[in-house]
Amino acid sequence: MGAIIFAQLLPLGVFSLLAGSQADTVDRRRLLLIYQSWQMVWAFVLAVLLIDGDIDPAVLLSIVFVIGLGQGLYEPAPTSVIPAIAGEPNLSAAIALNSMQTNGTRIVAQRLAGFW
Repeated sequence: MGAIIFAQLLPLGVFSLLAGSQADTVDRRRLLLIYQSWQMVWAFVLAVLLIDGDIDPAVLLSIVFVIGLGQGLYEPAPTSVIPAIAGEPNLSAAIALNSMQTNGTRIVAQRLAGFW
């Protein structure tokens, strides 16, 4: 399980500066659509391979890494939109809620997958 978390979060740490500058210079809506589509396609590929039952651990880690790459490049775009959506009075609560949602889904999804 630790290798999967590492493969998922490594691109987030490596590409965060590149993704942040990209979110500031390119149309954010386009970035959101591209990277969400990227993650959806690879999640579908992973689901098909898991349903088939013929998945090698190296293939699993590779696909998780590719999904994490999409997540790492996606993450700065919605984060930079939060101030415009929440407004100044609610900004700290919106940032806290966004962090709770992001980390909560990482924890809950992996726990559910472990029970499966």
